[in-house]
Amino acid sequence: PPSVVLRGDDIIPGDAGGEPVEYYIVVKGVLLKHEDRSIALDDEAISQLLDVPEELCDPSTSGSLPEELIAIDSNSHPALCSQIRTFLESIADEVTSDAGHGGLEEKT
Repeated sequence: PPSVVLRGDDIIPGDAGGEPVEYYIVVKGVLLKHEDRSIALDDEAISQLLDVPEELCDPSTSGSLPEELIAIDSNSHPALCSQIRTFLESIADEVTSDAGHGGLEEKT
């Protein structure tokens, strides 16, 4: 899977409406390439969007992101955040499913 930096468990307390705000750090160039499209992104495009080297998002570094990254949230990009969440949930489901098998086949 891609190197994903999800700040989504990092849910920010909600605005006045009480809804939590999820946010993601993404590759700015990929976002700009796909931002004007009104169609859903495929898994490959989302993987590219989330292909953020973890060392660039180290919170111990200065408080700003490198120029090639940008933070988006569910207020600024609601549809995209929803697509990202669905994509990450599908990866988590695959990992959970694979882990449940433990690599051993059942003999019948």
